[in-house]
Amino acid sequence: MIKIPQKILDDIKTLDFYFDTVRIINPVEKKIYNIENKNDIHSSNKLPCHAIWNSYSPCKNCISMRAINEDTSLIKFEENSGKIFIITAIPLKLDNSSLVIELVKDITGQKLLDSISPANIGSLENYSLKKTIEKLNDIVIRDELTQVYNRKYIIERLPIDILDSIKNKFTLAIVLTDIDYFKKINDNYGHLVGDEVIKKFANILVNNTRKNQDWVARYGGEEFLICIKYAKKESIPSLIEHIRQSIENEKFDTSAGIISITSSFGGYILKNETINVLDALRIADENLYKAKNSGRNKIYCS
Repeated sequence: MIKIPQKILDDIKTLDFYFDTVRIINPVEKKIYNIENKNDIHSSNKLPCHAIWNSYSPCKNCISMRAINEDTSLIKFEENSGKIFIITAIPLKLDNSSLVIELVKDITGQKLLDSISPANIGSLENYSLKKTIEKLNDIVIRDELTQVYNRKYIIERLPIDILDSIKNKFTLAIVLTDIDYFKKINDNYGHLVGDEVIKKFANILVNNTRKNQDWVARYGGEEFLICIKYAKKESIPSLIEHIRQSIENEKFDTSAGIISITSSFGGYILKNETINVLDALRIADENLYKAKNSGRNKIYCS
């Protein structure tokens, strides 16, 4: 049970008049909280918070996670079953718990959409507005150069995947990788060519991971993170080694000519233990350092 102040409870009751759905959620655990008598709230185990969008998996662009991380209220649009919704996420701290008040309103057909939609919206299955909303939501979590996920996505998604792996007892590996001697590429060929190499490097990472299970994000500069899910623990080092070999064997065709590169990998395989994101990233980063310190173009997992 979590105690909720009477003032917040009164505000929530007022908001019920203006929004279709008003709810309190924990975006990390994906829990919905029910408001009980005597100002108590408790989590409901029936459905995760993303079930409201008829989705079996967490939202890629989770506005509530971002509201907590940035400690500010945020708004986004969402399309579901031919309707357009506006979602407001307000961070809320109760009993040292980081929660979010989510306000959801159906705005299909309202004047807010008149300037960007045809006279009759109807079904949005093939309508460009649906694609526009998806694209706008996706832009927030994509790296502009490589189009893989960005650091913001890592901060928002990794805590969810770590908790999910512990709860559902599946293997999860966090892998950090970067391009060996990348500074020499920038010094010898310039930063534009360096960007070409980074972009092609990211493409190889994506093409060598499973589309609907793993994900790749740019951690910063020439460093990337790979999240590997549901793989057998003993097979993960060989999966990483396959990626390393793919990069080593690739001829990077750039505007300055053919360039060959190598890369180093540091992997941390979670063993169903409770660990926060910063510690998990620190271990993966230490393993990357060990791979580079032992001669580069190597992998090191623990």
